[in-house]
Amino acid sequence: MNNFISFINKHKVVVFILIISSFLRFWKLVSLFHFTLDEELEAFIVKNIITGYHYPAIGVSVAPIGISLSPLFYYLAAIPFALGKLNPISWGITASLLGVVSTGMIYFSTQKMFTKRIALFTTLFYATSFLMVLYDKHFWNVTPMILVSVLTVLSLFNLLKGKFNWAIVLGGSLSVGLSSHLSTVSLVILVLFVFFYKKISLKNKQIGIGTGLILLSQAPLAIFEIRHNFYQTKALISFFNGPHSGINLTRILDNLELLPKVFSRLIYTFGPHDYAREHTYGIVEIAARDNRIPLIMILLSIFLLLFFILVSFRNRKNEGFFLHFWLLLITIFSLTFYGILFKGNVFEFYLEIVFPTLFLILGIFFDYILSLTKRVYVKTFIQIIILIMVLFNVQATLTAYHSYGLGVKLRLINFVKSYVGHNPYELHSIGVDHKYEGYRYLFGRFYKPPVKSYADSELSWLYQFKPRKNPVKLMVVITSTEPFYSNRIQEEKKLYNHLLKEAQFGEINVMIVQNPKFK
Repeated sequence: MNNFISFINKHKVVVFILIISSFLRFWKLVSLFHFTLDEELEAFIVKNIITGYHYPAIGVSVAPIGISLSPLFYYLAAIPFALGKLNPISWGITASLLGVVSTGMIYFSTQKMFTKRIALFTTLFYATSFLMVLYDKHFWNVTPMILVSVLTVLSLFNLLKGKFNWAIVLGGSLSVGLSSHLSTVSLVILVLFVFFYKKISLKNKQIGIGTGLILLSQAPLAIFEIRHNFYQTKALISFFNGPHSGINLTRILDNLELLPKVFSRLIYTFGPHDYAREHTYGIVEIAARDNRIPLIMILLSIFLLLFFILVSFRNRKNEGFFLHFWLLLITIFSLTFYGILFKGNVFEFYLEIVFPTLFLILGIFFDYILSLTKRVYVKTFIQIIILIMVLFNVQATLTAYHSYGLGVKLRLINFVKSYVGHNPYELHSIGVDHKYEGYRYLFGRFYKPPVKSYADSELSWLYQFKPRKNPVKLMVVITSTEPFYSNRIQEEKKLYNHLLKEAQFGEINVMIVQNPKFK
């Protein structure tokens, strides 16, 4: 106990930051938890693992190439899902805990590579950033990438110091990353570059173990290929021979603009702070979100990136600067190459592996500014700026909402349950946007599965019981109250002329109607 109290007293500032990090990440977790199509797909796959219905040999799909990653992420995701009795909020708790752990790891790694003051600044900005908190509440295949990135860089740093036991940590983190998101390729390139450039000896038992972990995590893919006549290999060849491949130079500028935009949003995210608008693939909504970023913030982000490049060049013999600089450069190059060659959209979460580096740049910048002066009033002014940045982000997090969050959807399901009762029903949706998804799993988990639904065409291959072909009397129809969809919704509503009950939850409208196909 005395040792624990001594540790708290010695690291009280860090402990305080961790408390803030925990509070923000668990704040209104149910109402702010994001559960749509991606999460629903993962929920069905992981449920089948837990119940023993199906054990997948491939994992997350890589769009638009048509191949899949290792299934390790799904098996790891099954642990908290099983403990939570298939309740998605168990994933929300897991994501938030990982965010708090990442906060602590960022402090630990930054202090080892730089200074305590830089580590404190970096950790504080990470812990309180609205956008970072938003991502740390979200559980999906991208969730582990922050921790994977931090552990990869920290492992390389220790390997450069001759601590070869960290090769096992490196192998483990890359194994998780390679089963979670394709952006891990940037980390693999960084590792290969560092090993080659710094001439790290490969004749080491720990490096062999780390390499073995990576190969073991990829073994299911090899088994899948052999059993399915090299399906993924053929898909990759087909992609390169098809109309979707080829050089697309028009994407270069868009991809290069992404980094300063993301950096700006990590510093402070302008807008209504609606999680539904932040977690989006919609091109129109992304454009509207980006248009809210003031030009001055973009310019500031570009300045900070240039500042970091200059400082890294001056401190190129410092392993910390060396590793973070090359991680940033390799990631930019890799994503630009991906966007050009594969013509795929590059979203901001593809950059999660460099989020810790971007917060580090903020920490280094403020540390540098404070080191330029000994005047108390100047230091106080800079500290006030930092405090304002933190308070603005905290205020954004505390006042944020989710128009289509899990809390809203659960209230909708309870409403349907109270009216439909034990009767069979069909589940339908007016609309095609992501915000309409996630209901098929949630109805099955918190009420009872519909006999058929709008999601069957995409998800029925994962069901343990197949959809019913014949129509039933009751239909639950989910719509939106957004003006953007009003004309289409009104037209489609005319198809349901036997309205029995209607209610609104957030921006979701639900109708219980008599099925026009039922005889």
